[in-house]
Amino acid sequence: MLNNFESEKFESKQEKEKNPKLMFVFDVDGIITNPDTKKPNEKVIEHISSDLKQGFPVALATGRSVAWVEEKIMPTLKTMLKDDRKLDYLLISGEKGSVSVEYIDGKPVKKIDKNIVMPAKITTEAKKIIQPYLDSIFYDKSKETMISIEIKGSEDSEEVKKQKQMLILIAEQLKKIVQDSEFSEFLDVDLTEIAVDVQFKSQGKKLSSRHILGWLKGKNIKPSSYIVVGDSPSDVEAAEEFFHQDYDVTFGYVGTKDLPKQPFKTKTASEFFDKGTVEILDEIVQD
Repeated sequence: MLNNFESEKFESKQEKEKNPKLMFVFDVDGIITNPDTKKPNEKVIEHISSDLKQGFPVALATGRSVAWVEEKIMPTLKTMLKDDRKLDYLLISGEKGSVSVEYIDGKPVKKIDKNIVMPAKITTEAKKIIQPYLDSIFYDKSKETMISIEIKGSEDSEEVKKQKQMLILIAEQLKKIVQDSEFSEFLDVDLTEIAVDVQFKSQGKKLSSRHILGWLKGKNIKPSSYIVVGDSPSDVEAAEEFFHQDYDVTFGYVGTKDLPKQPFKTKTASEFFDKGTVEILDEIVQD
């Protein structure tokens, strides 16, 4: 039986879990991983592990498939956690909100938006146009609701530069395919740092944020504020959704392109990508 002091301590811990001061929402590519080598930054994963151990919610809002996240990120995170039940405080919103994974008693539960089905005609055309570039890029077969064509990456920065140039050419061809099709009203082509995606216009970081807020409501968790970390101006959409729903939000930016002025707080790192994420996390911990 708990004495009064232990009971107050337990209730205080529960209150912090239900009303955490901050909640982090991370993109994955270029935030948790290096965009060129695609290797995860263990310092970022350590921070995620620390929050989950304390019962603080964390979300990953990414264009990656959940299968990729489970293969590349989750083994390191699980090793650090040592208790899979702590994953109950993690939400993975993959494929720009159309596929998600939450955890119940440490076990993954996947949900797929069955209304989002990529037309077979577009998929076939996309596979055709990449054939001359297969030494440098690949078709991501793990995606379930969108098309993603990605650079292979390299430790050699010049090789990565060449791969990205090929990606731009592929993006232009994909745009023409979509524009000339009967699906142009519904589909969009999005060129990111390491990939080009063909997706439904309803997919995006705003959709991910809506799912995150729904997930939090279901768990009765009410963070005081949110910090969204991204490396692309398009990642701002995630922060915009929190802002438009009257939540306190800060956008942590670690990308190379100019970031337009926003109506909410922004924090720009001096370093780029995953190193910038570490910088932002260190600053917030010091604050």
